Amino acid sequence: MIYTNEFGNDIGEVAVDVKKIGRLQGTGIQLKVQDGTIAGDIDVLTDSHIIEVKKSLGALSKKQIDKLTNLLNEKL
Repeated sequence: MIYTNEFGNDIGEVAVDVKKIGRLQGTGIQLKVQDGTIAGDIDVLTDSHIIEVKKSLGALSKKQIDKLTNLLNEKL
């Protein structure tokens, strides 16, 4: 499956590589809060990792990492 996120990054290439070494749970998974609004997405999900696909390291924000990993984040 080839899935490209809204920035044109090819998540499918990452997913293919992940499947070679582990169990792929899904790609492009939307995260919704209790009221149904979209809080974000997970590009690639395995049994033990959340993988965010970016064109460059500079495109990654601390806020985005916090949203995916902080259990006390008010958005989730």
